[in-house]
Amino acid sequence: MVFGPLIVTKTLPALLSLLVVWPLAVWMGDFRVMFWAIMLQITATLVLSHVVATRPYRVLFDLDVMRGSLVFGWPLLVNGALMFAVFQGDKVIVGRVLGMEALAVIAMGYMLTLTPMQVLSRSLQNFFLPQLSRGGDAFPKLAQVALEAALFVSMVLLVGVSLAGPLLVTLVLGEKYAALAPLLYWMALMQAFRMAASGHSVVSLSVGFTALAMCASITRVLLLPVVWWAAVQGFELRTLIWIGVIGEMAGYLVGLVLLHRRIGLQIVWPPQLAVLCLVGASGVAAMVWPGIGLVSVLVLGFLGGSFVLTRLRAHLRTGAHI
Repeated sequence: MVFGPLIVTKTLPALLSLLVVWPLAVWMGDFRVMFWAIMLQITATLVLSHVVATRPYRVLFDLDVMRGSLVFGWPLLVNGALMFAVFQGDKVIVGRVLGMEALAVIAMGYMLTLTPMQVLSRSLQNFFLPQLSRGGDAFPKLAQVALEAALFVSMVLLVGVSLAGPLLVTLVLGEKYAALAPLLYWMALMQAFRMAASGHSVVSLSVGFTALAMCASITRVLLLPVVWWAAVQGFELRTLIWIGVIGEMAGYLVGLVLLHRRIGLQIVWPPQLAVLCLVGASGVAAMVWPGIGLVSVLVLGFLGGSFVLTRLRAHLRTGAHI
């Protein structure tokens, strides 16, 4: 629960990388700007991680530790490969079948929705994982709080990107990305399901069940052939995103089932159903009455969904720190 070193190693290198983009652009003026900005960020992260470390780094070969790490980590390694297939598979299919303009739209959409999701899910994990890993009598209650926190953040992501995203696209990206604005809600919905599922991953990881995220990701990967078929058949980009939304929702539900069956955690359904109702109502509004209708449903749904997150509200109200 000491986050200072983590914050330093994550923010300062990113800030340094951002600050050098303009001088590098003036100096080089081509794609090398991205390469050197990223290399600078990685190098600064490496150096700072040693500076703030409380223990020196040593290379040792302990077969027991290596064996235990492999048993614990192989599902996480597989899940990393599956996530790479998920995040890049859609782009490969779109670029290969629909062309570079469609690829630019979906890649920018991923950047505007996936990046905040990853930041939020990592923050959730950093906060709850150390506390959940202690176990004890407080685990079931704190696990429910973590699940509701993930639901709340997923609603914030969906509402925030849906409301502010189109304006950001217009002001920052201009007319070249005008086709992205009506797709942002659906892409935000896709990442909202993955954000909600991050709560499952944190709880399962805290008890050593590392296969949950892998199993949930498999459901999304299995739909990549469907995305390819839809693209070849000439369906529009929105349909491909809908298939991705279905895959993420399926992964979210698979995570709930595994939490109950493999960990024995009782699922509290009102918060889950409230978020699913928000998703369903906002999806209908996005298709039937976009604009003010979608905004109204999102705001009302967010307020209603937040109301049923009783365990999270009680945890925040009491200032509990377990």
